[in-house]
Amino acid sequence: MRKNLIIAVTGTPGTGKTTFARKLARKLGAEMLDLSEWARRLGLGREAEDGSFEVDLSRLRRRFRSVARGRLVVDGHLSHYLPDRLLDAVVVLRLDPTRLERRLRARGYSGEKIRENLEAEALDIIWVEALRRHPRKVHQIDLTRRDLEEAIEDFLRALKRGERVVDRVDWLGRYVQRYVLRRAR
Repeated sequence: MRKNLIIAVTGTPGTGKTTFARKLARKLGAEMLDLSEWARRLGLGREAEDGSFEVDLSRLRRRFRSVARGRLVVDGHLSHYLPDRLLDAVVVLRLDPTRLERRLRARGYSGEKIRENLEAEALDIIWVEALRRHPRKVHQIDLTRRDLEEAIEDFLRALKRGERVVDRVDWLGRYVQRYVLRRAR
């Protein structure tokens, strides 16, 4: 593995980004950067009416250059917006929406926030955004039925070989099969 290596871990809230990033950083002997906390600490955005923190992406990208060195795992649902030339890989974590909904409810998310995040996951929003910005660096890992340690090992093997992990995800297709077609019978 290279001495300098910067990996972004992104995905819809609740997919397991922080746990994945923490274990990946430990395995690589890398630092971990919580992108949202870092952006808030540096004042790279503003508090929104709903209590969330809206990050100024252009300021975030500019400031990220100052910490983009060595071995670094960047954790955050906005990490796929970081400059392509500074990243070696982008990992998009995925999770079946029914399981994701349970996690978000357990975290106390409002009904509206749960709906927004489930829609984003079902419509592949982060996956598509990441592919648009980093077409040759994106890995898609579905953690619905996958062991976390195994997923990390698969990712590291693929990265070492110059390959990508691209788990097949089709939440809308599964939903149509599960609900719509059954009701039509």
